[in-house]
Amino acid sequence: VPPAARARDPFGLGAPAAPAAPPAAQARTESLRLEDSLPGGTEEISLDIGGPSPATPPARARPAADGGEAQLREALSKASREVIEKIAWEVVPQLAETIIREELERLIKDRETQH
Repeated sequence: VPPAARARDPFGLGAPAAPAAPPAAQARTESLRLEDSLPGGTEEISLDIGGPSPATPPARARPAADGGEAQLREALSKASREVIEKIAWEVVPQLAETIIREELERLIKDRETQH
């Protein structure tokens, strides 16, 4: 892609579709699992609330017409949601504690200056 074209379309959204991957590459891609591409220290987070577990998921007779892109998007979305939720559970309480402590200190300081 020429630099001038990239400047107008930095993400390549207007570019024509890439040629289809050879069958061997598609087979390798389909055999990859999401867990294979996660960093080593990543841990799985369960979002189960304790309701009844669903029955076994329906088996797919043949691959989706989009080559499994919808499944990949769903898996990535779930993994992203789990990571974001884990980070939020770690960061938000700490941030809330910091804000509350700062506000308490300010109120105590204001009270001391009034008396």
